[in-house]
Amino acid sequence: MPSKTNPDITSDTSNNTVTFDLPLIQKTGGIGDVLVELMNNQIRKIKSEIRQELKSEKIPPKSVERILNGFVSLEGTKQPRHREELQYPELSEILVATILTKLVDARLLRESDDGVYELVHDTLAAHIEQTRDQADIAIDETVKMVKDAYYFQDKTNRYLSEDELNQLDKYSETIQSTNRLTKEEWKFVKKSKRKEQRRTLRMRAVFFLALGIAVLMSVLYVQVKQTERENQALLGEIGVNLEQLKNNKQLTQATAEALRNSRNDRTRAFLQLRDVQQNAQVDSANNALVGQLTNNFLSEFSLFPFYNLGERLSETIDEVIVEDSLKFILGAAMDSPVPFFKNLKLPDDQLRTSIREKGFLIPPKDFNKYGKIRDMVLLQDGKTVISGHADGKIWKWQVTNDTPPQMVYEFKQGRVREMIVVDNSLLVGVDSIIYELNLRRKKPYAEFLIGFNRPIKLLVGNPRNRAQYAVVKENSNKIFICDRNSKSITQTVEVGLSTVTSMAFSPNGRKMIAAFEEGDVAKLWDLRYPQLITEFKGHRALISTIAFSPDGRKILTGSWDQSAILWTYKGEIIKRLVGHEQRIHSVAYTANNYAVTCSEDGDIKTWFLAPLAERDLIFEDSVRALAVSPMHDTIAFSLYGDKGFFHLWHWPSDQRDTVWQPIKRFDRPGDIVALAYASDGKGIVAASENTLTTFIDRSGRNQNEDYRGGGYARVPSTSSIAAVDVNDDYVLIVDRKSGKVLLRDRKDPAKFKVLDHPNRVHAAKFSPDNHYVLSGCEDGDGYLWDLRADSLSRRLEGHTSKVVAVDFSPDGRYLLTGSYDNTALLFELQENRKGNLNPTFELEGISASYRGHTSDINAVAFANELHDGTYRFTTAGADKVGKIWELTKDGSLHERPSLIRHLDEVTVTAFLRGDSLIVTGGFDETLKVWRADGVGALIDERVLPHPQ
Repeated sequence: MPSKTNPDITSDTSNNTVTFDLPLIQKTGGIGDVLVELMNNQIRKIKSEIRQELKSEKIPPKSVERILNGFVSLEGTKQPRHREELQYPELSEILVATILTKLVDARLLRESDDGVYELVHDTLAAHIEQTRDQADIAIDETVKMVKDAYYFQDKTNRYLSEDELNQLDKYSETIQSTNRLTKEEWKFVKKSKRKEQRRTLRMRAVFFLALGIAVLMSVLYVQVKQTERENQALLGEIGVNLEQLKNNKQLTQATAEALRNSRNDRTRAFLQLRDVQQNAQVDSANNALVGQLTNNFLSEFSLFPFYNLGERLSETIDEVIVEDSLKFILGAAMDSPVPFFKNLKLPDDQLRTSIREKGFLIPPKDFNKYGKIRDMVLLQDGKTVISGHADGKIWKWQVTNDTPPQMVYEFKQGRVREMIVVDNSLLVGVDSIIYELNLRRKKPYAEFLIGFNRPIKLLVGNPRNRAQYAVVKENSNKIFICDRNSKSITQTVEVGLSTVTSMAFSPNGRKMIAAFEEGDVAKLWDLRYPQLITEFKGHRALISTIAFSPDGRKILTGSWDQSAILWTYKGEIIKRLVGHEQRIHSVAYTANNYAVTCSEDGDIKTWFLAPLAERDLIFEDSVRALAVSPMHDTIAFSLYGDKGFFHLWHWPSDQRDTVWQPIKRFDRPGDIVALAYASDGKGIVAASENTLTTFIDRSGRNQNEDYRGGGYARVPSTSSIAAVDVNDDYVLIVDRKSGKVLLRDRKDPAKFKVLDHPNRVHAAKFSPDNHYVLSGCEDGDGYLWDLRADSLSRRLEGHTSKVVAVDFSPDGRYLLTGSYDNTALLFELQENRKGNLNPTFELEGISASYRGHTSDINAVAFANELHDGTYRFTTAGADKVGKIWELTKDGSLHERPSLIRHLDEVTVTAFLRGDSLIVTGGFDETLKVWRADGVGALIDERVLPHPQ
């Protein structure tokens, strides 16, 4: 039907006419939707510009949103604010000024001549109010409460009540730091407290007076004893109620304390919430809050590390030694012998008596027999500790029995500074000289290796090249690479401008990382050239200690900023380990993916750093394609750069095979870009980047099914394959560039159907009943094709960017699409209805039931079966996480707690046997199998400390 044109909205300067009618408004949205979308786009743009312009500034997350919140009232309307009222202690002045300027330039704020800022429209205020942090809302409500009471005090003569004062106490520190209340208003608060104290005293006086009268009456009037008993029963009931109120108040205070700790010490906050939850049954409101917070923590587990709450001394701990399977931890305290902290994995009967009784390797009564510990090492047997002392003596100790200590050697002059174990020898740095002691000899002698002109500060051995070690002198920025056999310096490395503070070799011995006093930067370089590879920037103070993970793919640094950081070898931050209250002095990384950190306050923490995957494979390149067998026990996958072949992983037995794609003499092998299993599990369709698609059995034979395009029976050529699928009748091939989806007949490959799309196609899949094909397109739409009618059935609308992933629910009722607009859409297929489909659920942003993705969605997959009428599916994307969703039979959708997280984009995902396991792969060059259920139990089992 033709639309009516309003001449008042038509531009005189253009031949193009824009008509605002109902379909256009439905497509573009109302003015509120447009403004909100504009604001979101502008905020992302501002964040990007700020990161470019203020590279030297530390920019906290959500700084822009933090400032915008100040211009919204509690009612969700615009709230003008003068520049002097805008106080953000956590943000620098230059950052606040830059953000305000950019918000004004972006037409989100307007500025008056007298320095007053306000939002341009109430619609923006309403949207910001819906997304505000609950803590900020509570602070605003508290400030408004005080201001209203102060303003009306002259008229009502009313002061703040006890509940209002308690509410103010929760946030008084934040309110004072942001100057939200005037001096007069603070005086009003103090006066209210004095009034409340007087009122409490008066009530107590009345209470005791009434109690005295009751006692007197009970003595004088015997006839009212029955009444007295009733009064006593009533007082008992009041006491029970008071005790219950006291318990509820304690639970609420514990919850508040956990929330305060959650930003700095996630582990302690989580444990506090668990304790509150166990005792909060009497307070249903508090219990519901704690349950929600605990689930949020579980959902975000991969974003922060848990640690075992460990031991603490009153002395500074300089160094820790960790047995590789974490059976025990030894810590060297400054200016004292060696304290011992027992892990549950080593029984008491396998420890020295002194350790069991006092916790020290050396009994306290014998402290004066030994000099101060300067360094210590653990021998390969995992039971013998060698300690070097300030008096020049070296002692050997047995951790697991009471064998008397043996003095290995005594240097008559100088003191021991550093030691390392190489094979059966001990390299010892004594002042400025390095000696070698052969530990096999009954009476070792000190063999001179090399000397320097200044005392030795650091001594590190190459784990792969036993003859090579590195030395750093005191106050030096040079690292000397030495050879133990030639007794000489073979290489000098100078990559910093100031003194080296810590260093470590990579496990393969080819790389070295070092930190310097010049700042908060560590540098990694290749020793073979030497060539700087990357810098590690993220600490706010000097980096004091460094350790590689056993596989060399991760690096752990400890700093004087009281935190440790886990990095990828590319310099990207994986996790920040926060929980220490003083400078970190030493870190250790174990073979079973635990880390131990010790700090200046005597605190030792054990952190779990590995992802909680059931199985994992590590490769040299990223995972490109994935398919799971119908029995869900075998995973077919391919990697970037693996030309002409793919892999089969039988994950229950951890066995892996390689399958080559059969090619002809004139074919060139290419990367396998798409894989799909046949319904019987005996064959796999493999498509390569050289446009060849073949049906292969598990032995690698072709099965006489060759689906190359072009020339053969006029089959269209496939220049860029994006996806494949297969059923008993057809092989589905997606040609990205041409916008065609080919259905090749398996009995006669010369026969085919073509599903033409208006734009590039990125994904397609058969429905479970093989009646439909669902495809995702560059234009942001999904397309549903009815194979029975050989025509387009419906279009799936709702995305704003290209659709790259699609799937059907196991009963074919729901359709799932994933897009680069950060959203996944769930559509319900009703065959008796015609026309395009609109999404039933839009999984985007943060809601009460889920958090959603923050970047492109690359993969989606439904579970293989329904469970009690519940649909389960998973999504994964460029934000490096995988999420698990449930759609219950009552129609509610929520996100389940999940541990799925990679170090880079997740590109593929699928459910495995029983729908209790999920496989994911990504650009971090790993393929992992995760547990989909029992997240809380899994954390208890592998991470959190068990009750004693």
